[in-house]
Amino acid sequence: MHNKSISSILFSRMSIGMFVIFFTASCVKKTNNIQEISLSNPPVTKISLSNVTKNLEYLNIDSRFPIKYIQHFEYADNNIFISCSPAMIIKCDKDGGNMIKIGAKGRGPEEYQRTLSFTIDTANKHIIVLANSKTLKFYDFSGQFVKTINLEDISDFNEVLYIDKGKLLLTRGNAYGKAKYNWVIINLEGKIIETKKNHITFDIPVNIGILPSNIVCRHRSEFHYYETFNDTIFKINEDTYTPNYIFKKDEFRMTPNRYVVEAPNWINKSDPTKLNKRTKYYQLLDFFMTNKYFWIEYSLDYNSEIAVIDRKSNELYRLDNSGQLSGVENDYDSGLPFYPNFYYEENGEEYLITWIDAYKLKNHISLETFKKSKPVYPEAKKELIKFANSIDESDNPVLILLQLK
Repeated sequence: MHNKSISSILFSRMSIGMFVIFFTASCVKKTNNIQEISLSNPPVTKISLSNVTKNLEYLNIDSRFPIKYIQHFEYADNNIFISCSPAMIIKCDKDGGNMIKIGAKGRGPEEYQRTLSFTIDTANKHIIVLANSKTLKFYDFSGQFVKTINLEDISDFNEVLYIDKGKLLLTRGNAYGKAKYNWVIINLEGKIIETKKNHITFDIPVNIGILPSNIVCRHRSEFHYYETFNDTIFKINEDTYTPNYIFKKDEFRMTPNRYVVEAPNWINKSDPTKLNKRTKYYQLLDFFMTNKYFWIEYSLDYNSEIAVIDRKSNELYRLDNSGQLSGVENDYDSGLPFYPNFYYEENGEEYLITWIDAYKLKNHISLETFKKSKPVYPEAKKELIKFANSIDESDNPVLILLQLK
């Protein structure tokens, strides 16, 4: 196991502007404190990693259990928690070592059937796994099974998140127009505290869905929830919820009526396993909130993009060349472009997380373009080379932790 820090000095160049503007920014219109936004044709801007980064760290995860692909990441109580393929949840310390498995995949009474959604209860030191759409399984930090909560009498769900004071937020999407709830809040014994009923229903004659059908992120004590066929991003506090952003009904926004008409035509009659090219619409894939910006990952006509909303000015931009094959230009140490996958906060500091295959990082430093590059921090480039040379191509994915200014 290797753990190398890239630039341990926290740089103080706080005055560098974040954006180099190529086009006039699109202001987010506010109506009754609700912000109206559109992703149909946002103006483009460019961001360089050095302008937003205080520190960049590369972390090699213990290879005791081989990881093919990381699905979800959590950081809590000085530990890293990861759900990954092959299906498992692992815990390691903040340096990537001392890896253990949490429970096991299977259909037994102490096992989980899937690992895509889990959350951390730091007060009780429990990992809470949505074992299937109607069951929660609890495990302690040593990986041992604790208890089960059956959700069958409530509904089925896509995601579970821990709320302070012993409450859980369960969310679901509405891919087929028949969801009972958007979300439910329960206590740690499974008793319902609050519900938000779904009010958008429709009938779709084919077995096809837009996924993911709901997205939820946490920022401090607030949660932000979105469902594909609802035009609203809600802000959920402990006891209340309010509309936060509303998507305009514009050229490329998907609506339930549009979906019912268009979706049947997506099926390829000659090969039902494939879809015809669909008419253009934007689809939210993920989002997360930081103190300064609201980051939105979305697709438009199959291309993945990142948009950001400046939370102070309410200006919205699409990041230039920000899709999954690129990301934010890395002029910090000339490493690979940074494509954010996760956010967390610790001791008042904010972090963006991504992960890359070890062989891709090793290949990158062998390129002539990298060797000739002149990043803002040349010493960080030297540390990156040292780190990449210390790992093997077959090692587990490398975590990249970006500390925000």
